[in-house]
Amino acid sequence: MHPSALVPRSLERLLAPVAIALFAAAMPASSLAAEREPTTDERFRGLYGGVASSVTSIGGSAGVLVGPQVGLVAGDYVFGLSAQALATSVEPEALRTPAGGGHVRLGYGLAQIGTVLFKDERVHVVPSLMFGAGGVSAAKGGASSSETIFVLEPKIELELAPPAVRALRFGAQGSYRFVSAFELDGLTASALSGPAAGVFVKAGFF
Repeated sequence: MHPSALVPRSLERLLAPVAIALFAAAMPASSLAAEREPTTDERFRGLYGGVASSVTSIGGSAGVLVGPQVGLVAGDYVFGLSAQALATSVEPEALRTPAGGGHVRLGYGLAQIGTVLFKDERVHVVPSLMFGAGGVSAAKGGASSSETIFVLEPKIELELAPPAVRALRFGAQGSYRFVSAFELDGLTASALSGPAAGVFVKAGFF
């Protein structure tokens, strides 16, 4: 047999182990790449429900807003729904009469879009924008009337995430409420617009 006939067989014997070695070397790299790729489960962080309460100014008088909230945390983002209503009787200056008895009622629902900053720390900072609609009613001199309002409310939360209780979040919040233009028995949008500050608690799967 001519020596050149032995060349293909020797190449086959050499290429086979080289191919196996290259395949084995590529496997760990591909598995590490798969680990680095975020999965849907990693982006999903949880669902929660809670309650929030804040003190605000209504036409120069202090009032307390209380309401429930629910939300979804997906990666760095928060999407939620909440409602707020006055839990105390408020008598704005515009509705005061010598006989007394003037008061205002306020309630609205909001959608929330926000982001979670420092999510790997024990204290999170959550700036968000809230917007929605509701209603206000004013009673003065035995008569009452109501109007529909639209609300835009930027908000920031300082959220404490205790490592020992993964299902609980609580903290402080501050916001500024912008109310659409209206006029009701001397009560205007500027009387309902203003800052609010309070506390909240959330429970769920984080």
